[in-house]
Amino acid sequence: MKKMALGAAAAALVAAGAVLGTGSAHADDQSYLAYLQSHGTTTTAFPGPGGLVMLGHIICTNVQNGADPLMGLSFIERGTYGPPAEDAARHELCPGR
Repeated sequence: MKKMALGAAAAALVAAGAVLGTGSAHADDQSYLAYLQSHGTTTTAFPGPGGLVMLGHIICTNVQNGADPLMGLSFIERGTYGPPAEDAARHELCPGR
């Protein structure tokens, strides 16, 4: 359990770095949010655009590491945003898509 919490914290730090990083990442963040909106997920309600982008980057980190894409997401995040966020991340955020 402790190892999972550390992994989730590390993924969040990586995601925060990616969100605050380069200008090209910003374009991917915007296309990720646009993908979510075009598939019926509101991006203005809680957790907001920044929170959704962070979820997307966590998903990409998990995919790159061969883990469950939704690992580290809360039960509520999994149920509310899980499948759409995973699809959007795989199409718009993850390197090598």
